[in-house]
Amino acid sequence: MSPIIALNVILRIKPEVREDFLNVVRQNQSGTRNDEPLALEYNFGEDASIPNTFHFHEKYKGEEGVLAHQAAPHFKVWEDFVKTDPLTSEPEVYKFVISE
Repeated sequence: MSPIIALNVILRIKPEVREDFLNVVRQNQSGTRNDEPLALEYNFGEDASIPNTFHFHEKYKGEEGVLAHQAAPHFKVWEDFVKTDPLTSEPEVYKFVISE
């Protein structure tokens, strides 16, 4: 059985791209939840005290689930959006194996 891989990600975005960011992220969330059988969870929300700072929590069945997510068409839309320089700092990505 594959371990459950979790990702916690923090993204800080430029205020002027907020609506575009939210549209892309919602599309990614929907695609992940509906079209990826190895995806277990995909949630995000805005920081309670720092505007335009978003936290993501994702879970996948094994490394193969993470790779399938990164290969999905909706993730390509995200990658194209990132090329427009929407972030104010480098993403913080924390990857870990869920202990059972």
